[in-house]
Amino acid sequence: MKTITSKNRTILFVICMVLVTVVIMEASSRFFWKGMFGIPFFHMNEIIYIYYPNLKAVHKRDIPKDENTFNILLLGGSVIASGWSEIEDLLKKELVNKTGKKINIYNVSLQALTSLDSFYKYKYLENKSFNLVIFYHGINETRANNCPPSIFKENYSHYSFYRIINSYERNRSILTFFSLPFTINYITIKLGYRLGVYKFVPRDVPRDSWLECGASVKTKDSFEKNVTGIIKLSESRRQKLLLMSFAYYMPEDYTLEKFLKKQLDYNMHVCRIEDWGLPQNVVSGMEAHNKVIRQLTNQNVNVCYVDQHNLIPKNGKVFEDICHFTPKGAGIFVDNITTLIKCEIENSTLF
Repeated sequence: MKTITSKNRTILFVICMVLVTVVIMEASSRFFWKGMFGIPFFHMNEIIYIYYPNLKAVHKRDIPKDENTFNILLLGGSVIASGWSEIEDLLKKELVNKTGKKINIYNVSLQALTSLDSFYKYKYLENKSFNLVIFYHGINETRANNCPPSIFKENYSHYSFYRIINSYERNRSILTFFSLPFTINYITIKLGYRLGVYKFVPRDVPRDSWLECGASVKTKDSFEKNVTGIIKLSESRRQKLLLMSFAYYMPEDYTLEKFLKKQLDYNMHVCRIEDWGLPQNVVSGMEAHNKVIRQLTNQNVNVCYVDQHNLIPKNGKVFEDICHFTPKGAGIFVDNITTLIKCEIENSTLF
């Protein structure tokens, strides 16, 4: 009978200690997320709901599949988000009236989000079946341009928010079993930011010292990559996709001073353009993104397209600010969509 040598005992002891240490650290990682954010101990994948809270409701709902029900997914920022406009409610009402079908709208749009967020959200809804996916982005990406070229990252990880989201994406497949790598990365990002190791682009108001950098539209390729990813997902899932140009209105006499005094041809003066960058840079960014949308639509015959920017009138009766709509503007936006959807339904191309 072979005896365990002293050397083998040492190796076995080290292995056991490493395993025990990893188990303790993994448990600590899970207690961290549960204590800080209420994430269930055995459901670490739900960490994503911290960043995309409205994704949870869609994940938890059963989406009916029958010929009398029409399921729509909305992907966008605040312009079409619940609570920011009447678009969701108007869209449902108009489609019911025009098609006679039961309409279910699943709106995962949220303020400040970009095309990358919509790509991830759509990807994470892989087990859900939609008749139509509506994508509407254009302005929030422009904020990402407000940094030196050496800081900019194609996956937007020059934001602390996206560095965390991208880390989640990399670790998503193992999170249920092993959350420690993601937790270590999360803590490193947070500490690095507090200690000044990382210089991130703010998600609210751009850094004054970096504003001039926004003249270079660095987000065009990233935007194209994200939208292309959504197109490929929709094709693989056999779900119809509707892309739209992003509508905006900047009065010729726009200045920040006039905006703050509410002296411009806007209705409520909700968001100043400077929240995204210098006005001329923001417009250049939106134009570049709209060009991408048009090009991708021309390259993909199964993608529907509505040119909202050219269809929607440019005045204060329609716009609250550069991009958010008044009730009248929301109505025009919805009319432009419902007409196309009705035609598609009648031609049976969405089923």
